[in-house]
Amino acid sequence: MESILQLYGLAMVVLPVYGFVSLRNKIRHDGMVKSAALLRYMGVVVAPIAGYACLFGLALAVEAVTSFDPISEEAARSFVLAIVLGVLVWLLSTAIFSLGLLFVQSLRKPDLQRH
Repeated sequence: MESILQLYGLAMVVLPVYGFVSLRNKIRHDGMVKSAALLRYMGVVVAPIAGYACLFGLALAVEAVTSFDPISEEAARSFVLAIVLGVLVWLLSTAIFSLGLLFVQSLRKPDLQRH
């Protein structure tokens, strides 16, 4: 379970940066709508939080049903801290991405003939 916690920490550092860069490029070059990019960014960054919570719940269920103990005491104690820090990263990175959206301009010209 400790390796999953390390993977979760890595994902919480890498995914906000990756989402910021890739979605900014999609807005600039592919003409993605800013509101859609914001929602997609929020989903990308919250995915590891939800995934870690689900894996932790699954590990607790396995522990309750069988005699196998997949969660160490230290990992169980750090669960709340990991989730709270993940939510704080999510809120902060979403605020930064929202502010960044104010300065992003699309390079594509809007198609005026479409309705």
